[in-house]
Amino acid sequence: MPRAVDAVFERALAKKREERYPSCSAFAEDLKAAIDVGAHQKMRWWIGVGVAAVVVVVVVLLLLRLK
Repeated sequence: MPRAVDAVFERALAKKREERYPSCSAFAEDLKAAIDVGAHQKMRWWIGVGVAAVVVVVVVLLLLRLK
């Protein structure tokens, strides 16, 4: 689970009432934002994997061409 989502749930489940969300809509807003952040991080990771794969393929092709 992304850290941002975990932080939202920690606040929602806080023992002290004053540390919890004041309303369901505030909780929902933060949760949506946290999920969006997690999705963005995951997308960046997959883009990085894709770029690395392309680099590996290009290097292999160049090495094969040099032989």
